[in-house]
Amino acid sequence: MSKPAQHVQLDTERCRGCQLCLGICPNELFKPGLTPNAASYFPVEMQNPEYCINCMRCVQICPDQAFDVPEQPTLNLEGYVFGFSLKLHRLFNRHDR
Repeated sequence: MSKPAQHVQLDTERCRGCQLCLGICPNELFKPGLTPNAASYFPVEMQNPEYCINCMRCVQICPDQAFDVPEQPTLNLEGYVFGFSLKLHRLFNRHDR
């Protein structure tokens, strides 16, 4: 028996590719999808889902209800570290200097 997911999961068959989640995820875990689903929509892709912090922003903004929420969402410290390092990387590697 597999371990239940500890983070939000994207159901690509319910996603219609509106891409609202792209700009709302603090860890930028979503990118535009290139593969159509069964309904011929291009759903977003969730990359590095293990870094999801369960903030539920994507769940709240999704008009298609394309996200499955874990039964007991927990704080994901690895996700916070990932997000913090992403912000530091952007701060110190800006291309506008």
